[in-house]
Amino acid sequence: MARTAYPTFATNDAFTASQANTYWRDNDLQYFPYTTAGDMQYAASPSTTSRLAIGAAYKLLRANSAGTLPEWGQAPFVVASQNNSTSYNYSSTTVRDMPNSSGTITPLVTSTVIIFARAEAANGTGNCWFWYRPRCNGVDSAFDYSILQYSGGIGVSVPAIAIFTGVTAGAKTIVLREREGYGAAVAYTVSSKSWIAIAVPE
Repeated sequence: MARTAYPTFATNDAFTASQANTYWRDNDLQYFPYTTAGDMQYAASPSTTSRLAIGAAYKLLRANSAGTLPEWGQAPFVVASQNNSTSYNYSSTTVRDMPNSSGTITPLVTSTVIIFARAEAANGTGNCWFWYRPRCNGVDSAFDYSILQYSGGIGVSVPAIAIFTGVTAGAKTIVLREREGYGAAVAYTVSSKSWIAIAVPE
């Protein structure tokens, strides 16, 4: 039932029961649609209000997918992670995806994706330069994270952070990329790698 606008009355105009029901009772129902504790009122149209029942525990008030009405739902922040401790050797200067480092994050809306990564690497019998960077949705990060290791060096944990803006909604692949940067074809060993990513709505 929509709100009915009040007419302009003059002194001594008659006011009928029907008018009273229309302007007082029915309009009051529009102004007060609540039935349960926690109900919220919102404009369903320029002349109609509606009731939004209280949401489930810890749900947040947000706009619906059409951006037209309020609803209860999960926070639009999305978190994903990947961790793997399968070791391997690599000695090529050709950039490739690190084995077992791929995962998926699924932003609900266009977001900035922040990736915190870590890889632990050690060299073998010669000098080598371990190089890696995060990739999101087919785009490499702007910076490389690396460490120069000398013969007989011990394993070193190399942290990385990458920020990707304008990442659209939907499933996006995150993977770590690597190569040997010293150029001497000396293998390094990666013993573990992991990342955690956060999608922050823009």
